[in-house]
Amino acid sequence: MSDEPASGIIAVVRREQHPDEYSDAQVDAAVPDLDRWALGNSSCGIACVHMVVNLVTGEAPDYLELVARGFSTGGFGPSGWVHEALVRLLDEHGVRSRAVADCTPPDLLRACSRGMPSIISCTHTFPEDGRRGGHLVVLLGERSTPTGTYVAFADPSRWGASHHEIESARFWASWSGRAIITEPMEEPAPCPR
Repeated sequence: MSDEPASGIIAVVRREQHPDEYSDAQVDAAVPDLDRWALGNSSCGIACVHMVVNLVTGEAPDYLELVARGFSTGGFGPSGWVHEALVRLLDEHGVRSRAVADCTPPDLLRACSRGMPSIISCTHTFPEDGRRGGHLVVLLGERSTPTGTYVAFADPSRWGASHHEIESARFWASWSGRAIITEPMEEPAPCPR
């Protein structure tokens, strides 16, 4: 945990290229079976991949190309985005990652402290009513303040446009236990002398 505000890193993770930013014709060309509204309600996984690639590599891939690729490769199933498919998309864009179902909040926060965000499965708007999962956000870290401990995240939903941080207990109460953890690229071997 850090006492540093997470707002600096949140500024790097942009929500640009949300489906609301495109015309119906552009969305229809990329994903003919969905309109902008439906795409906006089902694209959290792709939006998280977009944000993580941008944060880790500094490159923002074309959002609609990511959407089309995700849908065409069977990455979206009856239960939402298939984590292994999102891992493949991240890999295609130079971000190593792995899907996990057995990590802990400290595991995820350690990755964040190394500058590696995670995509986590939570419930939209983080209710504390026992529901877990069904939505994906980018976990950016946790910080302690005199008033409590807060988790910083980037949520690609319309609600997330104005919500970047909530109390840790509320955040973790909504987490399903599943995540996609990004990993640092392997360091190249030193040149022989």
